[in-house]
Amino acid sequence: MLIDSHAHLDLPQFNKDREAVIDRAFADVDKGGGGLTAIITIGIDLNSSKKAVEISNQNTEANQKIERNSDIYAVVGVHPHDAKTVTKNTLDGIKELSNNKKVVGIGETGLDLFRKLSPVDRQYKAFYDFLDLSGEVELPVVIHDREANAEVLKVLTERRGSYTPGIIHCFSGDWEHAKKCLDLDFYISIPGVVTFPKAKELHDVVKRLPSNKILFETDAPFLAPVPFRGKRNEPAYVRHTAMAAAEIRGDFPEKLMEAAALNTLKAFRIDLFD
Repeated sequence: MLIDSHAHLDLPQFNKDREAVIDRAFADVDKGGGGLTAIITIGIDLNSSKKAVEISNQNTEANQKIERNSDIYAVVGVHPHDAKTVTKNTLDGIKELSNNKKVVGIGETGLDLFRKLSPVDRQYKAFYDFLDLSGEVELPVVIHDREANAEVLKVLTERRGSYTPGIIHCFSGDWEHAKKCLDLDFYISIPGVVTFPKAKELHDVVKRLPSNKILFETDAPFLAPVPFRGKRNEPAYVRHTAMAAAEIRGDFPEKLMEAAALNTLKAFRIDLFD
């Protein structure tokens, strides 16, 4: 088992070959594929979230035609970059999407204090709103945190009980920060950055993480792992991330991949046999 816990299949980087990218992700490894069991595709605004749901539903239909078991699930929300666009209508639209049976989470939401493409106060407001929505609809929240470790942790701690704990996506903190996230019942998702030789802090986190709390992701089309660094990322490449993490930990790759896949299913409350 192997799951990409965070990708953006709706983005325009995949418009020319989205179907081929999905087929490649699910194809057997011995046929040049990723051998994935599932992909979680993440919305970044209302339209993106609608597209994520559409992609997941289309994959279900495709599976029925070609007797493929691997599946795609959607997470719906608004990225901090687009927090300035969030209105009541946006929140109502995301809430409506959350009723779809293929939707397994709310997000990604959080704070991005690196680029600040939305005003910080609007980021906080959207963050609060989506945390509350996560609690209301009882779906795990997917957290975006860039250059905002202390700020995000403060919000998650203060508002504990108002949301459904989920995943810290593309983890970028140190081990002390990771421990605090674990104490809040979050899972830690490891991106392709772990394959970068200079990512020593992330290597340390990966080495220490409990095997029942680690997830793997691509964040495709971004952050491609070695040996594809600098190119478009895609879900099939998550295998390279998992292999690098296994080497760092001294684990058998297949064992770690299966553990992370089971963690992903548990985090998103997915029953593959439902």
